[in-house]
Amino acid sequence: MNPYTHHRLIHLILKINLPKLNDEQAATLDSPLSSSEFYEAIQHLPDNKAPGPDGFPAEFYKEFWSVLKPSFLRMVAQIQNNHTISPNMNSANISLLLKPGKDPTLPSSYRPISLINVDLKIICKVLSSRFRKLTPSIIHPDQMGFIKGRLSANNTHRLINVIDYCFIVKLETTVVP
Repeated sequence: MNPYTHHRLIHLILKINLPKLNDEQAATLDSPLSSSEFYEAIQHLPDNKAPGPDGFPAEFYKEFWSVLKPSFLRMVAQIQNNHTISPNMNSANISLLLKPGKDPTLPSSYRPISLINVDLKIICKVLSSRFRKLTPSIIHPDQMGFIKGRLSANNTHRLINVIDYCFIVKLETTVVP
């Protein structure tokens, strides 16, 4: 890319008006993670799942949360203060699962899964829950994929309605993917 084109591209990118969090939203995201948020996240963890490298399943946290809570909250505070997660907490066991009805002698019959520690799942679930509450204000309503509560079928219905409207009013239209 020549320097002139590069300069124009940067200029165009800087002119894009992207949505931003307001001060209150940013403060909500930055506020300390609470014990109640962790408790709620733990209650929503599915049971009967294989544990990560630490060997503790979700049921362990559900059963012993009252005992684990003080240590868990200290660990989270340490992560927030140091801005880092210990390497052993961030490790995973990778296992291969046989796909249903597939030949077990073929490598393509397996799919890999990563088993991470439940404590990391809990933290991620709390952060995800916080962010999910703010996504409607920063992600355009037309964005349907990968946002809970939004379905790509809504855009399909919208397209069908637009095509129908254009047909009724005899408006020549082109649909481009």
